[in-house]
Amino acid sequence: MRSAHSLKTNPAQRRTLAGRARHRGAMLIEGLVAITIFSFGILAVVGMMATHISTAGDARYRMEAAQFAESILADMRIANADVRAVNFSGPDGSAFSLWSERIKAAGGLPMAGSSAEPLEIVVDGNNVSVTIRWRAPSDRGDDAHRYTTVSAL
Repeated sequence: MRSAHSLKTNPAQRRTLAGRARHRGAMLIEGLVAITIFSFGILAVVGMMATHISTAGDARYRMEAAQFAESILADMRIANADVRAVNFSGPDGSAFSLWSERIKAAGGLPMAGSSAEPLEIVVDGNNVSVTIRWRAPSDRGDDAHRYTTVSAL
């Protein structure tokens, strides 16, 4: 066992102890920097996932709107030209009313067919325009989505 006097007189040991004292806490700081960088990376990944989820929901709504528009266009192609203007135009038409109720009952397009987001079919001879509007739960203010398709029958 060495005495305190021998540590004071040994220059090599003094340099080693002084070097250790200078580096004391460096590993702790390196660890904190690494954790901070890792945390920013995790936050970036979470932000990208939130954007992806929102985009996937919008795509699903557009797909459902396209399917509903194509279903009414298919019904219109089968119908007689004279019947189209009466049954499919506006909320008074019987086929329009049934189509509107199918959209509301499916529940896939939020607020579609409501008074705030009306459905619209415009028949102009053999040309037909179908517009479906909806408002997603995450939408703020007056941001309504719209899907419009135009077809020649």
